Amino acid sequence: MTDNSDLEPEEGTACLRDIFSNVIGVNGVPTHVLSIGCTLSQLQIASSQEFQKVILVVPGNPGCIDFYRPFIRSLYDQSQGIPVIGISHAFHQHETLANNWKSRLFQKDVFNLQQQVQHKIDFINLFFGEKLEVILVGHSIGGYVCLKLLQYFDSEPERRRELGILSNDVCIADEQILHARNISLYRRSITRGYLMMPTFERMKVSPRGQKTIWMIQHFRYLVLFLHFLFTTLVPQSLFSTVIGWIKSESESRFIRLGLDSLYRTRCLCNVLFMANDELKTVKDLDPQLIRDSIKKTTFYYTPGDGWAPAHYGEQLKERMGYEGVNVIIGCEGFSHQFLEKDSERAAELIVNWCRKDNVL
Repeated sequence: MTDNSDLEPEEGTACLRDIFSNVIGVNGVPTHVLSIGCTLSQLQIASSQEFQKVILVVPGNPGCIDFYRPFIRSLYDQSQGIPVIGISHAFHQHETLANNWKSRLFQKDVFNLQQQVQHKIDFINLFFGEKLEVILVGHSIGGYVCLKLLQYFDSEPERRRELGILSNDVCIADEQILHARNISLYRRSITRGYLMMPTFERMKVSPRGQKTIWMIQHFRYLVLFLHFLFTTLVPQSLFSTVIGWIKSESESRFIRLGLDSLYRTRCLCNVLFMANDELKTVKDLDPQLIRDSIKKTTFYYTPGDGWAPAHYGEQLKERMGYEGVNVIIGCEGFSHQFLEKDSERAAELIVNWCRKDNVL
């Protein structure tokens, strides 16, 4: 059994520029976190006057936060020093699969979508001080996660138990851990959510979903077997070298870090497992989920996106009766995988929205 009190963040492992990388325990679940502008221990102090706001980046799938390094750096630069935290999805990073890590609550190191939501709720409760104002930035399925976080933390205490993702036993265990560490439950201020190409409805029938579902549902294990053969025959050093040849030096540094995880068959298995669960879970639009966060959320779509088509955004406005839903159909030409080439422009866009909404 692993207790969170023994799994404090190990600050100071410097990575790309001044972004810091840590593997921390979130209720016994090993979690890879990137931070810039502060340390997690500083954010935990509820009465801290030095840090009053933080931007939390929730990734898509694959949930390897290393892919988001340039984006996290750009958000920090554009916001003129607001701390930025990026959290990986549980068990999507190879650093979190070490044999000495054992989950206290789960028997398998694989999480479905709902468990990933609970994982982010636990992280915010455990590592963000009560007075901290949190700005959420979610990409792709991370947008769905952010909607759930907004719904959860903005709900009255009586309703929060109804919105609990896991069993009551798990929720009670979470409360006991928080109480033991003198951390109040639920008192977190989520000021705004910015969802980039969010996938919170009709994933299976989206253009990319229709092309992907047959592989995910019927050939997932064949893909994993072929991947295992590939990694057996091709050393990781050679794989990384080839990536360096294909990409520019600046691009290859962070792409190589992310692909280091996907090179591991166990990580890829977890990524595909979650993708399969997304296609089963994210179906028709949940109007109540939107209403619960409508005043705090910006939805960004881009023409040509295969996972979150622009017409989904137009239909969202029609479905909600134009009741204050903030939908933006962008003309910047971002692809769904904007991280590789458009991190700086996307970060500038988000920071401008933050200033317009008076959250920075």
